[in-house]
Order: sequence, then structure tokens, then C-alpha cells
Amino acid sequence: MPIDALDMSEGLKKQIIVDLCQRNHHGELVFLSANSNMIHAKIRFLGLSQKSLVIDKPSIDSKNSPLPIEGFVHVEFAWEKQRYTFVSKVQAQTKWLLNNLITVDALCLTIPKKLTRTQRRKCYRLGLAHLETNAINLQPVDKTRDSVAGKMINVSEGGASITIDKQAASELVENEPYLAAFSLPDENNQPVSYYIAGTINRIQDLPHSKRIRVGIKWDLNPGDREIKTGLGKFIVAEQLRMLRRKQKLAVGA
Repeated sequence: MPIDALDMSEGLKKQIIVDLCQRNHHGELVFLSANSNMIHAKIRFLGLSQKSLVIDKPSIDSKNSPLPIEGFVHVEFAWEKQRYTFVSKVQAQTKWLLNNLITVDALCLTIPKKLTRTQRRKCYRLGLAHLETNAINLQPVDKTRDSVAGKMINVSEGGASITIDKQAASELVENEPYLAAFSLPDENNQPVSYYIAGTINRIQDLPHSKRIRVGIKWDLNPGDREIKTGLGKFIVAEQLRMLRRKQKLAVGA
């Protein structure tokens, strides 16, 4: 997931994109349709023209997945032991001569205006104020204290920030393990329930407020890959939804 948009010269950005195309480097593409269906596919970088970046036409289960013209896509790739992401727009479908013998189905994307380098030690935190429900319940693992209800203000693959009523928050203990229960919408806007073990690593008073801000770090192990993948897909899907909403507002302005 994207974390920090680090300063990058136009020359370095072009160097990276040209190198990706020359080596037919692989990447991952995510597209969120108007009906909230999400496509996640492997792609190759094929070529670069003055106005377009050409990639493989995404396929799932060996079947081509058509993407609408003007649709936004989120692309992630690795280069020189670093991971990068960008958002682009579909321009057209085309054919690409891969070599003297093979022609492949391809897509023309707008050349990305910005590459975002991801920092491996952090996770992108997605604000949740736009969701209709962002309730979360924290149950102490030892069950010696009562569970506490709150509201998530952001979430990431690594943890969440929560606000809780001050009186209820008095039950919480920093550096203690809890089981967090909450729901997030999937690509079809249907609720998906999560039950994740975590440790409270911050309890912060909010001046002039009746609530406390609490930070919780997920205690995930390699067997929890499905949970981490689900959170990652949700965060990418929400980023694309917000981008689409901004685009509609810009067109209507």
C-alpha cells in the first residue's frame, strides 16, 4: 500500500518507467468498477510512447478482463529493491508486438504524473470518516475486564486509531492484548467481519473532548495472510472510490 509520496525528479521517474518497459517488468493492477466490483491482476510493462504507457491487458483465470476507457487503475511494482505505486487512467485498448512473432492484447494508460514509493516499515492509514459505520469492539484477551466499544477513525494493515468515550476508556490498559471486532465493506459494499488480535500501544487524551484516542497494533502472524490481504484490498478499493468521487466533483465544478 502507498505510504509516502517521496520527492522524485522527473528524470528519475522517466528512467524508472523506461526501464520497466525495456525489461517487460511485471506489476500488479487493481481496478474498481462503477458497481464496486474489483479486478486484481498481474500485468507486464510493454512500452512507452510520448502520451501513453502500454501494459498487458489484465486477465483473470487466463481470461481477458475488459476495463472501460477513462477508468482509473492502481498499479504497484518493484524496482531496485523498492516498491512503487501510481494511479493512471485507461486511454484505449490496442495490440502490441511483443517480438517478431507474438502480438498481445494491451492497454494504453496515461503516463503517471507521480510515482509513490512505499516504505516497508509502515502502512498507509486510511481515514474512515466517510463510512456509514466504523464501530469497533475491544475485548481483553484475558477476559478479566469488560469489552469497550469505540469508533475507528483510520485503519491500516498494521493497526488502527480509535476514539472511545473517556469513561469507558478507563477500562483499557496500555501494552495489553485485545481482540478487536469490526466490519468493513467489500468490493460489493457488503460488510465483512474482522476479528483481529492486537496490542494497545497508545492512549492519548483529547483536550476539550469527552473522548480518548487509542492506537492499536495488529498482532498478525504468517497464518493471518488472508486478514492482511483483505485489509489491503479494502484500503486500495477505498482509495480508488475516493479518486473517482474527486474526479466527478471536478467534472461537475
